[in-house]
Amino acid sequence: MREALYYQILLKTCSFIEEWDEILGIKTDSEYKKIIIEIKKAVKPARKLLNTFKDLKHFRNQAIAHNHRDEKGNNIYFSRKSFHTPQNLADLALLIYAIEKMVKVLGGVLYNEFQRAITKPFKTGFTYDYAKHKYLTKDEILHQINSIDRQIRQNIQGKYNFDDVTSDYGDFLRAAR
Repeated sequence: MREALYYQILLKTCSFIEEWDEILGIKTDSEYKKIIIEIKKAVKPARKLLNTFKDLKHFRNQAIAHNHRDEKGNNIYFSRKSFHTPQNLADLALLIYAIEKMVKVLGGVLYNEFQRAITKPFKTGFTYDYAKHKYLTKDEILHQINSIDRQIRQNIQGKYNFDDVTSDYGDFLRAAR
């Protein structure tokens, strides 16, 4: 599950960067050219942070899209190749933070255009059924993770040589309170 979420974040990050570069690229309509240049200058620190993860695209291509194979079809782990990508929750949080800042500036400066862009999928038949979904409060989430931790600890107590089932995500959710 952790790997799937990690991969999804990196996959979406690569897509975001590609869309950002294409939509806000050199071919921008002359009507928006000046404002796009200003937006890109404003978010340059966030974009610079994204660029520090130099192997995002290679990792996406080899580890995620092509099932851990390089362009020649070789397993990437046999060559002991390393990728400069986010390695932990803090790195991922920083990556997400940078993207969020870029999106907020873009959405704030080009509000009407941004609203049209993000609502278009819903106007073309892509909908969610919000009536059936209940969002949990932070207290409900904390209650659930504490209950799950307690139950699992009880279930393994005395049966195995370990009893620490602490989760990084549980700690993260507790700290986010």
